[in-house]
Amino acid sequence: MNIQTIPYVQAFKPSDYVDQTIIVIDTFRATSTIVAALSSGVKCVIPVKEIEDAKKLWKPGRILAGERFGAQIEEFSLGNSPVHFIQDSSCKGKELILTTTNGTRALSRVAQAKRVWIGSLLNARSIAQRLHIENISNVLFYCAGTRGTMSFEDCVTVGAILEEWRQLDSQITQSPSPFDDLSLLCMSSFQFLHSQDQLHLLRESRAGKRNHSLGNEEDLDLCLKINEFNVVPTYAHGVITASIF
Repeated sequence: MNIQTIPYVQAFKPSDYVDQTIIVIDTFRATSTIVAALSSGVKCVIPVKEIEDAKKLWKPGRILAGERFGAQIEEFSLGNSPVHFIQDSSCKGKELILTTTNGTRALSRVAQAKRVWIGSLLNARSIAQRLHIENISNVLFYCAGTRGTMSFEDCVTVGAILEEWRQLDSQITQSPSPFDDLSLLCMSSFQFLHSQDQLHLLRESRAGKRNHSLGNEEDLDLCLKINEFNVVPTYAHGVITASIF
């Protein structure tokens, strides 16, 4: 068993994903938005790195959504708000084209990987259940980070998934430890914050403060909920679809 964590987009190397199950995490807000959108009936999500590429993919039945540095792209119908998909059913059954500052850039780097899932606090338990049921032993958590650095909220989300997995599978706590140091730090951070009911401190991260300054309080509230949805979004052939767990 081998569990590794990549802290931010630029730290990823193609050789990192040989025979690995990759779990992409961008808690504030891209992967939370993807989880919320698919849980609310969006047919699929098409992640795109660049704004112009997203525009080229638009056609009737598809919705353009995205942000740059937290703010909605001016020409797009939607931003990167997970709350929107919970409150508005108009996107149900439609295809969502999504481009974001960090999250979809991370996804573009793993487009050729064998198995890619989308993780957040919202679906931490479902990710862990699928890891357990499929008896997966080599896992790479790929965090989007914030502007080339590790994000507090992404770190804690990795920890939440690992803690849920630990409760299902005793192998991951056996010696020798399967964790790299960063994965161990992530799990310890989540365990401490959760035990002290202090997950709200994630709002003090760089991305948390940025979203607060843009008035995205409802999004932060939702992104910090644990195990709100039971989907495991799977990325394959350029499209993200939902599996229910």
